[in-house]
Amino acid sequence: MNLTFCYSSPNDDPHHLADLMFECASRMSPVQLDIPKEEFFLNFNLQEFSKKTEIAFQQYKKEIKNIRQEIYDSIKGISAEKVDEACHLLLIYFKEETDSLLKEFVNKYGKEMVEMEFYVFQIKMSKHNLRENDELVDKMSIYMNYSLIDKTDPRNLINHKEMSSLWFGLGQNHRM
Repeated sequence: MNLTFCYSSPNDDPHHLADLMFECASRMSPVQLDIPKEEFFLNFNLQEFSKKTEIAFQQYKKEIKNIRQEIYDSIKGISAEKVDEACHLLLIYFKEETDSLLKEFVNKYGKEMVEMEFYVFQIKMSKHNLRENDELVDKMSIYMNYSLIDKTDPRNLINHKEMSSLWFGLGQNHRM
């Protein structure tokens, strides 16, 4: 058995590294790979889909960051007597927007996720939504005069035109 090693550092010239890799590969004995066509395309498609969804996830995070920044900017101009209600409504708005972004993603990529049994990404995005919402609740609660998770506080009941009263608990132990 003939072993050849290539050592490199992040500071090495990429062209020199490519030359070393080619030299190592050219000294290797040929190997016959028997990969069924279906398996090859499945793996190739999974890699392509993984790359595509990772790019979409970065865009998704950027959109969430922009929405959060809009909320931070808008809360600054609200009068003290209306800040509690405004914060509560902005938190609800943020949750609805993050849920909507997730739904758009699933609508766009859901069929491919099912075909390739690639469900992990939706779970990753759902967890990201929960973290983002919890973080915003923590940051917004400093502006508020009451606790969002207090079920006995009537301010946590918001009248909705289609329902008589609806509980919007947005804390870390939230219920919807």
